[in-house]
Amino acid sequence: MKFPKTFRIEKNLDGKIEDLITNNPAIVKTLFKKHDKFIEDIFDYETCPGKYDACQESLKDFHYEISHIELFNQQLHRFCDVNQYSGYFLSAMINKVIRDDDTIYFEKVGPNVGDYLERGTIIIEGDADFNIGCFLKGGRIIVKGNAMSYVGYCMEAGSIEVWGDISESVAYYMKGGKILIKGNAGRDVALGMEGGNLFLEGEVANLGNRRGGVINHRGSIILPNIR
Repeated sequence: MKFPKTFRIEKNLDGKIEDLITNNPAIVKTLFKKHDKFIEDIFDYETCPGKYDACQESLKDFHYEISHIELFNQQLHRFCDVNQYSGYFLSAMINKVIRDDDTIYFEKVGPNVGDYLERGTIIIEGDADFNIGCFLKGGRIIVKGNAMSYVGYCMEAGSIEVWGDISESVAYYMKGGKILIKGNAGRDVALGMEGGNLFLEGEVANLGNRRGGVINHRGSIILPNIR
């Protein structure tokens, strides 16, 4: 049997790879093929929006459900070297099918998941990588663990909650929406922030230079200064 090109074969799995691929729905196998083709062609697209648009185009006439996305992400993390380009593909998969009242669950995610989300809810049970919810346009993202840098980069609407800590640069150039960080927020918080509401419940290493928006720390508005 041929394995998808992105699968990293590990000797300690004791033959489980064969069973998992054999038991996959044909739809998930096709999603991996589309993912692999996108990774192969990644440098044909110069910008991040261009890469995301290419993912959308590859999925345009293909039908799948949320359960297929959850299985795809699970196996992506188990057998693949996950990077931001996989995140673009996963985000395009989500945005194609998710509806306002839908919720999708992940144990963990790599970079750039939830980019351009417009509706629905993504719940990440564990930790998240960097660039979660970039260019968010609606919907809700909940990270029950920690997250890395640039959560909510350039987001326009919707909401993001991180129940753990952020490494740095949350709300970087944020334009609108709401971000809640229950843990510590790290450094360069709200650098370039233009709008929206940022709620911080833990320690803050330092604030970056912001242009607008409201920052609330432990129940009190700290920026803009209210006299």
